[in-house]
Amino acid sequence: MLIAVFFIVPLGQIGLFDDGVFYGCISRNLATQPSANAWELVVSPTLDGNFNGHPPFMFWVQSYFFTLLGDHFWIEKVFSFCCLLLSLLAIKSIWNLLLPNYKLYAYLPVFCWLLTPITWWSFGNNMLENLLTVLDLWAVFFIFKYIFSNKWLNISILYVIIILIAASLTKGPVGLYPLAVFATIFIIDKRAHFVKSSWAALLIVLGIVGFYAGLMAVSQPAKDFLYRYVELQISPSLSGQSAATSRFLILQKIVEENLILLALILISFFVQKWKQLAVSQLNIAAFNTFIFIALSATLPMMISPKQLGFYIVPALPLFGLAAAVLLLPMAEYLRRLQSDWRWFWRAINLGIIACFILFCINFGTIGRNKQMLADVQIINKKIAAHTVVRLQSELYKTWSLHGYLYRFGYINLICDDSRPYRYWLVEKNTPFTLLDYQKMELNTQLYDIWENKNIEIEFKK
Repeated sequence: MLIAVFFIVPLGQIGLFDDGVFYGCISRNLATQPSANAWELVVSPTLDGNFNGHPPFMFWVQSYFFTLLGDHFWIEKVFSFCCLLLSLLAIKSIWNLLLPNYKLYAYLPVFCWLLTPITWWSFGNNMLENLLTVLDLWAVFFIFKYIFSNKWLNISILYVIIILIAASLTKGPVGLYPLAVFATIFIIDKRAHFVKSSWAALLIVLGIVGFYAGLMAVSQPAKDFLYRYVELQISPSLSGQSAATSRFLILQKIVEENLILLALILISFFVQKWKQLAVSQLNIAAFNTFIFIALSATLPMMISPKQLGFYIVPALPLFGLAAAVLLLPMAEYLRRLQSDWRWFWRAINLGIIACFILFCINFGTIGRNKQMLADVQIINKKIAAHTVVRLQSELYKTWSLHGYLYRFGYINLICDDSRPYRYWLVEKNTPFTLLDYQKMELNTQLYDIWENKNIEIEFKK
């Protein structure tokens, strides 16, 4: 039901956060304007024509969605929804693996995860963290599967190496947090699996390092990209040169995003004490395991002065798993309390049907940036694709305007006085004094377009 409310209803609406629009532009460019160099990432020819802000794996994967499904406004949201479903499956698999006696309650950690508001926001806005969540959760699953196996060499190790390489190629070193699983096992039970876990961790690290060494040895474009990525993204983030914030923002966001869960846990503890429900030692061990991995995925980020709230998204499923362990006695009590849940499932099914109806009604409507996107749709009908438009300097940092115009109309915006341009885009009712320009009669709300028909149109593809 939560999935239907927070993801199905807005799935067909137009509009994304700035970063999500840019990522969609990069992926679409890889699909529709293929280059011999897969490491050549382009937001638009006039805005970040040589993108090095993040590694390319998510853009590679998302580009296949454009290739297979076509260039539609909903591609990014379908991709993110697929990431959501794969994350859900991974959470369920981890729960069943670590708590096999409670498979009936595998819905509980998913429910807890979906109660974190930033999860809805991230998966609704095509963020890198969506794919990173999928990869890291499955890496955690296969690490546990290896540890619980009876073999020292297991195919699960190969899966972990491949998945963590993909995670690091999605968002750099932060994608490697599943390695903390090995330390978690040792801390929680020093007697168990220490030698085996140490051997596996070493093998995984050597596999990842060996991959990058081999990649840079055989691919000069990859080597150049990774060096630029470290220089432009990693080093400034660690040194505080790039958008420095409070180092404690991560802690603040962990608390804020889990407030609903904390409230439910307090209620559950009250009911447990009132009804004298006990939490078994096995459940406490599972809670410690999940919470330690979750903290290992988030607290190391405090090393960097650059922090944003959505950085914690990949760790939130682990917090959800930990919360589910604490809520398990309450869930068992409620199940025993009401033997006939047919009325409940009927209500859920009716709610899901209502959500699909709303999805159909909302399909193709604008979900955010309504005035801007309405103007973008009008402008795209009047100006040819790949046209370069002179942008009013005061609007340069309106990043969503850059992204939307290029994503939906291939229109390039530029702030350049070295030559005249046929079109100028300015804020509505801005005094415009350049000779020979006439305002185009458009029913726009935020922006005006001025045109000089004596100037040849410049195109950039």
